[in-house]
Amino acid sequence: MKFKQRFTQNVLKEVLNQIPRHIFWKDKRGVYLGCNQLFASTFNLKPEQIIGKTDYDLPVKKEDSEKFIQDDLEVINSGKAIINIEEKQTLPNGEHRYLLTSKVPLLDKKKRIIGILGIYSDITEKKQLEQNLLESNKKLEVTMKEMQIANKDREKTLYLYKQFVEDQEHDIRTPLGNVASCSEYLLNELSASGLLGNELLLLLEGVSTSSREILDYQESLLFELYQGQISEETLFTRFNLPEIVKHAYNVNVASARYKQIDYHYKYDDKIPNHLLGDGKRIYQCLVDLLSNGVRFTQQGEVKLDVECLEQNDKVVIVRFSVTDTGIGIPEDKHVDILKAFVKAKPSNKGGERGRGLGLTRVSQYIADMEGELRFDSAEGKGSCFRLVIPLKVSLDQTETK
Repeated sequence: MKFKQRFTQNVLKEVLNQIPRHIFWKDKRGVYLGCNQLFASTFNLKPEQIIGKTDYDLPVKKEDSEKFIQDDLEVINSGKAIINIEEKQTLPNGEHRYLLTSKVPLLDKKKRIIGILGIYSDITEKKQLEQNLLESNKKLEVTMKEMQIANKDREKTLYLYKQFVEDQEHDIRTPLGNVASCSEYLLNELSASGLLGNELLLLLEGVSTSSREILDYQESLLFELYQGQISEETLFTRFNLPEIVKHAYNVNVASARYKQIDYHYKYDDKIPNHLLGDGKRIYQCLVDLLSNGVRFTQQGEVKLDVECLEQNDKVVIVRFSVTDTGIGIPEDKHVDILKAFVKAKPSNKGGERGRGLGLTRVSQYIADMEGELRFDSAEGKGSCFRLVIPLKVSLDQTETK
């Protein structure tokens, strides 16, 4: 049993060191009991060198240390967690960093508070990006008024601007979503095994919760900057459709496995491998629809079918069908569900978190690719979204390395 506990603790230590978040825990006196490698490296120290120190012993401004300790005492005295507070940290070289921090009470086996568990992300670059985007937006509006840009040029400029934001949203959300899903799966498995004490379970729970909170914070930035529909001529680039389908499917494998959902896809081999079109948008549409299917399905299945409807030497018409047995969409929401910020069930009424942008983006992307989006759905019976997209067949079907 002791060997299993040591093995589990070593695995957990390695997991904590691989997670791209700063994690630490202290006793009620504010003395550090442990941390991961990323936290220690901020101060050019090793984790074992942090143990036994207080915030006053670390190379940060006294005012910052006092603020950290004040937050710790608030959690200890109230017994309540504080989630996603922004803190300022001044390093020895005078550099200012901004942290998105969550802290929860650390309990012993008798549910007594023995300290705090903290996790934070360095959001300095995100804060700077947010500020730069807001400033760029203001400058863009002033420039547009002064120069009286024609409507077509204005739409193209706004498209490039929002496309940048959406690209950043995707590039950050996908890997962070996998971290959140994996940590939830690990928490579920280790909780059931009974091998971990309350302290380590709380640590894993903190990782899972904070990952999800950071996802919400990042999505809220897109919500604030999103201003409406935009258009652009469809891009025609060569891409490998089977690879795109496979990658889009794999994004949600961990989440589906954690929820014990039957998750699979079927691909029509009659479709040529190499096509011309906007492969990136097809990928994003599939990721959004599959993510929604897994998110809103508690039992049953989520499946993707890729079919060839028509084909000649130059063009192939492909239908992508994403079907789930989830909560479905009420009939009175069918008309508005594709509009920005509209959700089948708001978060404050028991619905899933989110800004309601996924289906709007899918609808816009399909329109830009001159395709069709249709869906069937009934509340409590699930949904089926069908994307029909015309794509050109690449003259060169050889694989490129």
